[in-house]
Amino acid sequence: MKRFISMTRLLALAGLSFSTLVQAQEPSSLTRTTSGKIEFTSVARDSSTAQAVSRTLKFTDVISGDLQFPDRHGEVAAMVILHGSGGPNRTTATEWAPWLRSLGIATFTVDSFTSRGINSTVGDQSQISYPASALDALVALKVISRHPRIDPNRIGVIGFSRGGAATQMAAIDTFRRGVIDDDLKFAVHLAFYGSCSRVGKPTRSPIIHFFGAEDDQFNEVGCKEATEFIKRLGGQIDLVIYRGARHGFDSNQGTPYLERAMVTVGKCRQMFDMDKNQFFVDGRSVTLAEYNDYGKTCAGKGMWYQMHGSAKEASRTRVREEVERMLKP
Repeated sequence: MKRFISMTRLLALAGLSFSTLVQAQEPSSLTRTTSGKIEFTSVARDSSTAQAVSRTLKFTDVISGDLQFPDRHGEVAAMVILHGSGGPNRTTATEWAPWLRSLGIATFTVDSFTSRGINSTVGDQSQISYPASALDALVALKVISRHPRIDPNRIGVIGFSRGGAATQMAAIDTFRRGVIDDDLKFAVHLAFYGSCSRVGKPTRSPIIHFFGAEDDQFNEVGCKEATEFIKRLGGQIDLVIYRGARHGFDSNQGTPYLERAMVTVGKCRQMFDMDKNQFFVDGRSVTLAEYNDYGKTCAGKGMWYQMHGSAKEASRTRVREEVERMLKP
C-alpha cells in the first residue's frame, strides 16, 4: 500500500532540493520484492533544455513506470523503456519489454503521458516538451538505481520515436546534470527512429541510432552530420540505417499505415548544440528565430508506419549484442 512519505525519504528517492519538491504519493521504499507500478515525482511537462542546463527545473509532475523482473534470482541489469507519441501501450510495452526480460534483465517501462492527462501527441507534440520526456528517463534512472536487486552501473535506456529522441538527449552530459548530481548514467542508449538533431558532449556511454532509410522523419545527411559532431566530442556513437525500412520497422504493423496527423521533419537538416545553445541549418550557424522559421518551412505532414521483417530481426540482434556487452556482468 502506498502512503505519503517523509520529506527526507522523498529527497533521497528523487534527488530533489527542498525548494523544488511538491507533496506527492511516492513508493515508501524500494525493497527486493518491489515491482509493478512505481509512481515518482518528475519534471514539469513544459521543461526546457535551458532549464536543465542551468539547473532550474521544476519537479511538479507525478508520473509512473512499470518495473518487471526476469525469471532469475539475485542482482540484475535493467533497461528503462521510453514510449513514442502513441503512448506506452504500443510496441514498447507489449513486445520489447518481455523480449528484453527474456535476455535476463529487468525492464522499467516509463509512462510520461497518462498522469499528465495525455493520450497521444501524434497530432500535437506541444502537450509535453521533448526535453521533459528525456528528463523523465533520467529521473527514472535515479529511482530504479536505488532498487536492491538492480545494479546501478548496468542500467540502459531504449526509446522509440519521441522516446528515441529522448534517449539521445539523456546522453548529453550537461543535460543529464540537470537531474543527476553524481556520476550515475545510463550504460547504453538505444535510440529507435528518434531525432538525431540534439547534440552535445556525451557521457561516453555508447549511443546507437536505428533508422529506416525510408522513414519520413529521417534526414540522412543531417543525421550523419550530427553523429560525426558527437564523435568529435569523444562520443561512442553508431548510426545504423536499414534500407527500404520505414518508421516503426520493429512493430507488428505488416501493412503500410499512414499517420496523417503526424508532423514530419525528414526534409529538415537541423542541429541544436545543447551545450552552447547554438543552432545550425544546412550546416551553417543561425539564430533561434531563423532555426524555428526554417523548421516551419521544411516540415511536412503524414508519416508512413510499417514493419520491415529483416530490419526488425537485425535490430533485435544488435540490441541483444549491446545488452550482452554492456549490461551483463
